[in-house]
Amino acid sequence: MRSDSTNLRPDLDIKVGFEGSTLFSKGYTGIPFYIKKLVEGFNDIESFSPNLFLPLKRRFKKRHLAPFTHNIPKSWYLKRTPFWNFTNVQIMHFTHAPFINISGVKKVATIHDLAFMADELKGAEIASPYFIEKRIHLLTQISQHADAIISVSQKTKDDFLKHFDFPQEKIHVVHLAPIFNPKSITQTQNSSKKPYLLCVGGICTRKNSLNILKGFLASKASKTHTLIFAGKSSYGSDPFHVFLNENKLENKVKIMGYVSDEKLQALYFHASGFVFPTLYEGFGIPILEAMNHKLPILIGSLGASAEIAGGHAHIAHPFDINSIASGIDALLDRDQIKLDDAFAYAQMFNWEKTINQTGKIYADLIK
Repeated sequence: MRSDSTNLRPDLDIKVGFEGSTLFSKGYTGIPFYIKKLVEGFNDIESFSPNLFLPLKRRFKKRHLAPFTHNIPKSWYLKRTPFWNFTNVQIMHFTHAPFINISGVKKVATIHDLAFMADELKGAEIASPYFIEKRIHLLTQISQHADAIISVSQKTKDDFLKHFDFPQEKIHVVHLAPIFNPKSITQTQNSSKKPYLLCVGGICTRKNSLNILKGFLASKASKTHTLIFAGKSSYGSDPFHVFLNENKLENKVKIMGYVSDEKLQALYFHASGFVFPTLYEGFGIPILEAMNHKLPILIGSLGASAEIAGGHAHIAHPFDINSIASGIDALLDRDQIKLDDAFAYAQMFNWEKTINQTGKIYADLIK
């Protein structure tokens, strides 16, 4: 039976469409996971009726859609003729691309980050020119046509307002939440820890993988611990792999590639610390995941990481190898009281809160 966990009147029936072009994948992380949580959450609330809008060109990949989509109404749209498909919803929520300017429908867009435009990263090639061009075009469309914007952090909101003209009062900060339910996490004990440090998010320039590796090698921790990287290799990963192979580091560093949720949770559970001084995060869900597993955490000083960590993490400048090395060594000095405080702090982030805050934005738009 569906619940009504928001403060909305139960007689309301707000029909919300979610653009779901990113849902055609085998593993749900990032934006696809965000869409999944929104659709599942609103499907369990009486006041809402979620719909999925999917690009017709991907219909032959329908088999890749996750089970959560099976009982959700779907429409298939063509890029240049979308309008007739959207008439059965009052609000259309775009979480990635494309953003379609639909007449007669309120338009909401979620912005996850503007790392490729950050002043702090000038000179750092974190994305291809083609990707940057597409993202700027998308964000320009959003700034011109959205009725409301959801930003996943205050930092992302500030970055957007720095580069685009949009009413500040129409941008709402709505935080994300951890992937794993903290109730399913068995309380960790020091005896269960293994001598490795964990870094997640893949290997790429943006995740600062090469500097993290160099910082680890310069740390005292490298004498007693190994470093595990979990996640796919992507843009800018070549220098990392060249450095790894040239220095024959297979005994100190383990590359896991993509791992399942079950394997990732096991890696969190047994790690001695969490290494995450990335170049830039628009939010940083892994920070909260590590707190939920009571791990000491190292984050980067740029982007939204410090905002999300709330003072419960060690901080290093992502371009400073010595700063990263010192931060890694600090993780080995476990303070259980501080870890418990961080765990309690992380409980403030949950998907029910995200859904309710998002639902209020929808309701305010159609008053």
